[in-house]
Amino acid sequence: MGTTSDVSSGHRRWSDTRLARALLFVGIVWSITGGFLFLLNVAPELAALVLRHGWVSPNMAVDPKLRMEAAQRCAEPTGGKFAIDEVTLQRARYPAYQLGKHFGTAALGRSSEIAKLEVAQIMQDVKRQASALGVPTPELPVIRHMATELGEFSDALEADLQCTATRLASRYTQAHGEIYRFGAVIGYATRACVQDRCAAFGVHIRRYGEAAGVPERLWLPMTWQSLAGVPGTDSRDKAFRVIRELEEHIRTGR
Repeated sequence: MGTTSDVSSGHRRWSDTRLARALLFVGIVWSITGGFLFLLNVAPELAALVLRHGWVSPNMAVDPKLRMEAAQRCAEPTGGKFAIDEVTLQRARYPAYQLGKHFGTAALGRSSEIAKLEVAQIMQDVKRQASALGVPTPELPVIRHMATELGEFSDALEADLQCTATRLASRYTQAHGEIYRFGAVIGYATRACVQDRCAAFGVHIRRYGEAAGVPERLWLPMTWQSLAGVPGTDSRDKAFRVIRELEEHIRTGR
C-alpha cells in the first residue's frame, strides 16, 4: 500500500531515476571494457576476432583515463602550436611514424634477446628524430610481466609520460600523434608478423591505424589470423611487403 501511495503521489524509487539509470549504464560499459581489456591480455588473438566481427569498438583496446591524464599533464602554454602549411604537415607524417616505429622496435628489443648495444643505438635514432620534430624523446617503458607485455606497452603509449605523442598532436595535428603511436605498434609487432602471428596485435593496429587515417586496405592484412592471402614466398616476405606498402603511403600520401 505504501508503494502505491508513493507512486500516486509522484515519488519514484531511486532505482527508477535518471541518475540511477545513467550510473547503471556507466557500470555496464566499464564492465564490458574491463572484460575486453582482460581478454586482450590473456588471449589477444581472440580479442582481435571479437573486434573483427564488430562486437566491440577498437577504442576499448586502451584505457581512456590515461589519454585524458596525458592531455592535461602535457598541455603546452598558449602559443605552443604554430602555423604550418599542408606540405610541411604531410612531410612530418613519415618522420612521426618512423619515430614511433624505432621506439617500438627498441621497446621490443629490450624485452627480448636483442643486444643492449643495439637497443641503445636504436634509441639514439629515436632521440635524433624527436629532436628534428621538436618533441620530447620517449623513454622505454618497464614491462613487468611478459604475459601482459602488449597491454603494458599500449598503456605506456596512452600515458605518454614524456609527452611525445601529445606534443606531436599540438604542434602538428592530432593525426601526427596517432601516427606516432601507430608506428610504435608496428615496430613492436614486426617480430610477431614475420612469424605469421600479426593477429595478436590486430586490435591495436586497427585502433591506431584508424585514428591516424591510414587506409584500412594497407593495415588490414596485419589484423588477419594469417598472412596466407598476401603475395610472397614466406611469412617474413609477406609481412615486410605489407609494411612497405603502408609506409610508402605514409611517406608519399598516395
